[in-house]
Amino acid sequence: MPTLRLYHRLLIAMGAILLLQAVVFYSLVKYRMEARTIGQITDRLLQSNLLFKNFRTAQARLLTTVGRSVAEHQGLKATADMLNNVEADKTSEADAYKMLFEQANSISRTVVSDMLLVLNKRHKLLVRIMGTEKSWTHERAYAQSELLGAPRAETRTGPVQVVLSYPADRSRPESPTVTAVVSLDAGSLIAIDNHGLTLPPELQRPGDGSVPSDIPFAPGSKSTPGGNDGTSRLPVEFWVYRGELYQVAYAPLKYADNDVTVGSVIVGYRIGRDWAVEIKKASESEMVFFVRGKVVASSFPLGRERELESLFGGAVAHSATQSEEESLALRPGEPLGFDLGGEEYRAVERLLPGTDCHYLVALSWTQALRPLLALEGELKLVAVAVFFMALLMAVGVARSITRPLGDLSGAMSKVMKGDFSSRLRVLTPLEVAQLADAFNSMVQGLSEREQYKKMVSRSASELVRKLATTGGESSDVSSKVETTVLFSDIRSFTTLCEGMSPEAVVGMLNEYFEAMGRVIAANDGDIDKFIGDAIMAFFKSTPERDSAESAVLCAIQMQNEMHALNERRRREAKPEIRIGVGLNTGVVVEGHVGTKNRFEHTMLGDTVNVASRLEGECKRGSYLRIVISQSTYDRVKKLVEVVPMGSTKLKGKTEELPIYEVKSLADAESVIGNLEAPEPQTRIRAIERLARLGTPEQLERLFAPLSDRDASVRCFTARILGQSPHVAGAARHLIAALDAETDEEIRLEMIAALGALGGFEALEYLRKLCSDSSAAVRREVVVALESLGGRAAADLLASAAADADPAVRAAAGLALFRVGQAEGMTVLEAMATGSDLPLELAAIRALGDLGITLQERRHLAEQRNPSGQESFHFAQLLERVAGLLLRALESPAAEARVGAIESLARMRHRLAVRALSDRAADPDPAVSRAARDALATFES
Repeated sequence: MPTLRLYHRLLIAMGAILLLQAVVFYSLVKYRMEARTIGQITDRLLQSNLLFKNFRTAQARLLTTVGRSVAEHQGLKATADMLNNVEADKTSEADAYKMLFEQANSISRTVVSDMLLVLNKRHKLLVRIMGTEKSWTHERAYAQSELLGAPRAETRTGPVQVVLSYPADRSRPESPTVTAVVSLDAGSLIAIDNHGLTLPPELQRPGDGSVPSDIPFAPGSKSTPGGNDGTSRLPVEFWVYRGELYQVAYAPLKYADNDVTVGSVIVGYRIGRDWAVEIKKASESEMVFFVRGKVVASSFPLGRERELESLFGGAVAHSATQSEEESLALRPGEPLGFDLGGEEYRAVERLLPGTDCHYLVALSWTQALRPLLALEGELKLVAVAVFFMALLMAVGVARSITRPLGDLSGAMSKVMKGDFSSRLRVLTPLEVAQLADAFNSMVQGLSEREQYKKMVSRSASELVRKLATTGGESSDVSSKVETTVLFSDIRSFTTLCEGMSPEAVVGMLNEYFEAMGRVIAANDGDIDKFIGDAIMAFFKSTPERDSAESAVLCAIQMQNEMHALNERRRREAKPEIRIGVGLNTGVVVEGHVGTKNRFEHTMLGDTVNVASRLEGECKRGSYLRIVISQSTYDRVKKLVEVVPMGSTKLKGKTEELPIYEVKSLADAESVIGNLEAPEPQTRIRAIERLARLGTPEQLERLFAPLSDRDASVRCFTARILGQSPHVAGAARHLIAALDAETDEEIRLEMIAALGALGGFEALEYLRKLCSDSSAAVRREVVVALESLGGRAAADLLASAAADADPAVRAAAGLALFRVGQAEGMTVLEAMATGSDLPLELAAIRALGDLGITLQERRHLAEQRNPSGQESFHFAQLLERVAGLLLRALESPAAEARVGAIESLARMRHRLAVRALSDRAADPDPAVSRAARDALATFES
């Protein structure tokens, strides 16, 4: 679990980093694309503004031409003579004005449609034609007062773009119309003197009214002075008249028969919605013109005027005297952004040159972003794809880091539980490999220490620990404790050893000590020392049991174990071993004795001496030959039944001491009686207790339950007998019960018990069962033969490897290998690579078991010699098994793939991870589910 948490943390950290990178990547790309789009829009706005400037310039030239055409119109020039005669009182004033009006009206229809003004040489308005409004007057009013209607500061506005339509041949109104989209240049109202010449600024002065005082002269737009030849360039500018915006041009009005100027002509065009729409078609930009904060022309849909006026009706924040170059330059904070009708725009706002009116050039930001938005979806998909690809790589990296750490964590857990067979085989990364090497060295040291601990008592191990903490000083490591001391030795040992070789004596002693040591350890006893053929052990009280009870129960089991050991020795024609046990309870001194450099830990005191003397009294015993003292009897009298042996004066004691021989358990009769209890569970509990603590004579009562009326009791009895080799005659009675048993499940349990008991009788009976009609029985026989081992069992297993049942054949191959026969691997390999699916499935399951066996044996071999040939041999066999299972993953049968996955998962082989990852995407649901479950076991 810690490794899994580390894996998750690494994965989350890497995923967060990758996600952040994907977001940054997406944001940077989007920002660059938006910046590029803004740059493109800005360029288009400036290009549109430049187009408007060019439009104004062309329109100014056009208006100059039109003005000259009007001024030079023969009808109007002829009327000039009449105007002169009017002032000389030579002609009726009414007739002259009437003729002038008719001529002007005619000219307005054929030459210009929006504006025509005629002034005399004193700038008195004589004729005004504004669209459909036609009038004439001789009131003495200055032209600019009629035209501008207000002071200059309130009427001048910004630049404008217009669309001008006029006949191609102005002398023929029916000629085709020409449409020009032009940008009008900045102009000014030029004062014209009596000779038709334009005056420079320094000569335009207020006075008698010949030159109005508030007519501006815009810098940079001076007309070039000409002469009476009329070649001067006419001035052009924007005018506001009655809330409308016009672009106008001036031309001198002269006599018909000479070039003497008698007045001036002003022509112009109104800038309206049609002009803004035409400009939009040419530039794809929206155009809006403002006069005194009101919209006078707009290409936006109708009804947006109020919104535009609220947004841009104020004055523009830069000088009205800006040059053309300044009006075309980008200013800080531009382009402007605004929303109109739910759509976002970018725009530039400028003054109309020579006025305080302004105009707006705008582009739709929403439309400009549509290509970006279309690309944004693809960009998101790319970012997501890159993120998941990087995440998969992160998963691989995290697994490569955490997998060896998981192996290390699992191995450490085993070590904590006392399993020192674990070794790590990690190749990369380097740091983890070094950690694995350090771990292996640590386990090797711990294993050696554990072996040393097994060679001494637990109390001695504790003493060594205390000495280590005190720096080797022993003054504080001795103590008085209450304990029950057990002494056991072999009866007539000297006589028994006569005629035996030293090797045989040592072998007999080791066999005896090994058997007794297991029983003592099982009852929480601690062997203090071996003294020749004698064993000295002691028992301490625990919360569950008194020390005297543990010692007495241990002594009974030791006698039962000796009974089973002698059964085996009789079969091997070896002499039997008889032992006696003496027990005494009391206070002893626990400590170590010897020199500073060499000492031993032991129990000392009168309690130990009495126990040793009691063991010597066992020769007078008639039952179990277990002799106990009064102090011990006082604590176990409710547990066992004893026979008093009288009072005896033991060697070294001045007083006689009462002693007792243990006969049996105190409730032995009741336990035996419970074997006939009506409840099956009561009978089962009695069988368990009797098998563990009964005397050899009492243990014979365990055979009767083999024919009990209840199947569960018969099954439990068979299992208990298989675990009780000290019960004499168990194999013979199991064979008899097997012949009479009809329940297959119980027969299988009895066969397993025969295999556990072993012996010649069991082997011969199992040989007969090899031809049983039941495949389940034959398979259990294979397992029992494996438990028996030996050459005869191996021969029977070789025959079973050719059994018709796949499960029996696979089990026989596995058992053959386990008993040391290499042909077992060959059997399984042939089954796994064949075309018979049932054989393949059985072999796959057996190969999983074989892999686990090989791992265990390799660990044991490494524990003995980490770099030895034996360990290398098992590693090679393990790779061979793994290769067969990996090959089975490619089987066309889903059942075979599932079986291979489960076997690899049980083995937890390092080569399986990638293959299982691939199988997690198997098209068969059962296979993919099994692969995911197997991977989960690896991660946990």
